[in-house]
Amino acid sequence: MCGLVFALTSDTILRMIERPRVLDLMGDPGNPVSQGGLVDREAYLKLFTAFCDHDARVRFKGVFAPFSLSLWLADWQARAASPPPSAPGAQLTSGTYAYA
Repeated sequence: MCGLVFALTSDTILRMIERPRVLDLMGDPGNPVSQGGLVDREAYLKLFTAFCDHDARVRFKGVFAPFSLSLWLADWQARAASPPPSAPGAQLTSGTYAYA
């Protein structure tokens, strides 16, 4: 049996497959990393566009780090807003759980 295997680099995945997701998330003015002043939205979008245009001066880490921070922060906020998981014997004491 013969099969073809294609390997895509992280750069290619971010440029081609994840590009709409990156532009949607990082282009949103309500994005917490932009609102909090952690990432300049306009500067990031220019940098990401240069990365997608294969500008050799823009490295993968330079565009992936702010994007991954944004993903992490969105996940953290969703978890913080959801009720904590219930565990046998767990009692809420002053914002933390104590187990009996």
